[in-house]
Amino acid sequence: MKKFENITVLHVDNFDYTNQEFLPEVVKAIDVADIVIRGKRIVKNRLACTSGAMTETTPQQDDYEGICLEPDSFAVNVYHLLHATQVLHMSSNNEIKTLGSEILNFACEYAKAAAEKELAQ
Repeated sequence: MKKFENITVLHVDNFDYTNQEFLPEVVKAIDVADIVIRGKRIVKNRLACTSGAMTETTPQQDDYEGICLEPDSFAVNVYHLLHATQVLHMSSNNEIKTLGSEILNFACEYAKAAAEKELAQ
């Protein structure tokens, strides 16, 4: 599990399972993580709309994978995602660099969704 400023990201892989169930320590980590990535898909995301820090989403908000698409929140959120990516890519550990690449891919898809929402209005 990695902590970036006020965001906790967990990347689960095949080593986190026993007999198709998560290991107990992984279940605990999932409970406290803000974002959980499994493979190339975000399976848990507690972050959403805000112009300052990310907060939990509400059902009526437009979002992408649980993160707000409103312009003010979008800009702040992308900034934090790109900053996390930059930090991870400085690591000498390939698994950490891979996590950075996955977050960058997510940020690109998030930006695409925000642009599509803006163009649709």
